Amino acid sequence: MGAALHEGGQRLRPQSIRRLTGDMRKRVQAVIQAHSGYTQFTVTSDHSNVLECAYPTDCTVIQKCNHTKSGVYRVFPFGVGKGFLVYCDMMTQGGGWLLSLRQDGSVDFYRNWQNYTDGFGNLYGEFWLGLQKIDLLTSQAHFELLVNMRSYTEGTGYASYNRFRVADESQSFRLLLGTFKGNTADSLAIQNGLEFSTYDRDKDYNKVNCAASYHGVWWYHGCHHSNLNGLYVHVKEKNPGKYFISHVVPLVV
Repeated sequence: MGAALHEGGQRLRPQSIRRLTGDMRKRVQAVIQAHSGYTQFTVTSDHSNVLECAYPTDCTVIQKCNHTKSGVYRVFPFGVGKGFLVYCDMMTQGGGWLLSLRQDGSVDFYRNWQNYTDGFGNLYGEFWLGLQKIDLLTSQAHFELLVNMRSYTEGTGYASYNRFRVADESQSFRLLLGTFKGNTADSLAIQNGLEFSTYDRDKDYNKVNCAASYHGVWWYHGCHHSNLNGLYVHVKEKNPGKYFISHVVPLVV
């Protein structure tokens, strides 16, 4: 879980930073300074978790490092590499959530496999984080899933799962969920264990292409009980499958 840094052939861990000599502290700080383009943190040699805060693995680590304002931060899964930008929600249910957001229909979510693999949209508006990034994040620790929804006719609702994992691309980003809790129906239960489907890569169990038929992209079965990346509805519809107008999909360790 903790980030680590290679310096002079020695693997330095956050918990050992206080025991470094003054000279080694300076060298570690120099390495962090060299990577300042990849982090948003001000690091001091007195911070017991200096390396973990310099290379946070997810939003909960960012929150523990006293960054309590929601916004865009850079995370480093497994504490290595250049990392990538995410939006951290520091308000919902105690904060520390990584966010994927659909709220106003401003971004077209009917996209191909590559778009969903890489991610798209605006981190300050509507966006999909990207399946490869979600795979990296959820493979490094125990994650939970929270889905917040709002409808035109039935108010708000939520569904949460105590385990959340998206497998890698060799498994077509298979969805793995734990125990359900919420005030809505468990609409993802039937999709647990399924592969991800787009209109150009059909992985569902139906003879028809569910993504193309329902103008969406999701973990389809035959076809779905939920379709949160489906057609966005701006006005009231009689079809209850189109009532949901927004959803928030945060991830948390």
